[in-house]
Amino acid sequence: LENNLRREIPKEIFDFKEIFHPVRLSILKLLYENTQMTSIEIKETLDLSWNDVKSNLNVLQKKEYLHIEQQFVEGLMRMVVTPEPKALTQFQKLSELLEVFIQSTPNLSKYLDHVIEIADRGKGEEMYPSN
Repeated sequence: LENNLRREIPKEIFDFKEIFHPVRLSILKLLYENTQMTSIEIKETLDLSWNDVKSNLNVLQKKEYLHIEQQFVEGLMRMVVTPEPKALTQFQKLSELLEVFIQSTPNLSKYLDHVIEIADRGKGEEMYPSN
């Protein structure tokens, strides 16, 4: 099942490796919908740790997907995050590819069910059982 699914994944999806990450996709989705947000708004909306916010914003900024600057917002200095046009274009393209892939892949739901079943089996079990 897994090998069949791998053959069905469009190779173009891998052109988006910088943003094809759950946190980075979530950040870009927020910015796609809101145009500009503070780092605090991103952290609170996505319920992330500061480490996750900072590291993923840094990756996106280094790849020139985001513009980040310090600004006064409501009387306080805040890190304001704005997507570059490139980011919005890439996010839209990846979203379209993923939508087509999901809709055209009958084995995907079976694969995801299989992954969830494996994950559920591990719940409540000790990682390193004592002897």
